[in-house]
Amino acid sequence: MKKIINLSRVNSIIKTILSIVLTFLNTIAINLTAKIFLLSFLILNLFFLDKKIELKKFKIILFFLVISFFSNIFVTRGNIILDLKFIKLTDFFIQNFFMMFLSMSIFWAISVIMISSISASDVPYVAEFLLKPLKIFKINISEISMIITLVMRFIPVVLIEIKKIVIAQESRGANITKGSIFKRAKFIFPIFIPVFASCFRKAINIATAMECRCYGAPFERTKLKENKITKFDIIAIFIVIFVIFGVIFCNTIKTIKIF
Repeated sequence: MKKIINLSRVNSIIKTILSIVLTFLNTIAINLTAKIFLLSFLILNLFFLDKKIELKKFKIILFFLVISFFSNIFVTRGNIILDLKFIKLTDFFIQNFFMMFLSMSIFWAISVIMISSISASDVPYVAEFLLKPLKIFKINISEISMIITLVMRFIPVVLIEIKKIVIAQESRGANITKGSIFKRAKFIFPIFIPVFASCFRKAINIATAMECRCYGAPFERTKLKENKITKFDIIAIFIVIFVIFGVIFCNTIKTIKIF
């Protein structure tokens, strides 16, 4: 079953569009039933990812719980369920708490699915597709998509360089991760100079390689991958259409609504 329904087989552009649709569905799901239905669908999708999700990523759910609780703790509207000395828990507080928690969990699940199922090589194609409306203003979207791709690929490079420099400084006796904030900041600032120097060297190498391949020439560039709709894309589209009708139906069910 997992081999048949595999998110990696779905076109990255289709996945991006469907993720935007699911994000919009999160805003129109106005009751708990619709939120739970949408979140259950996304959690089911997590099992069809090629990459196994680390347990550390699930710890953010506890952070969502804390934010949802303290964001609604001073809400006094509705019928009082539990009256403490300084806090009054009402039915409206419980409703808002679960709605906010489920909304943040849905956004988190969509982002995890997107990051885990789209490879770095597909980012230029997705960015270029999303920026296509800018062609009306005669903007070179291929260059903008390439800039976005290079920025995203430079993030792990910078993190690796920082880790190497920190290890090198600690091997020389520097206590970067210990002491007060000002003491740690004193050791952190000198790290940025070699990091920026290394990034500039890599950027120059990439720019030279792109010039050697005639990037920026005044002719239309061909693409390595052709975006074709397959049966997996059609299945994914029909599944999301089913989810859309499911959310609309769940909104009609009489439950506690936020609006």
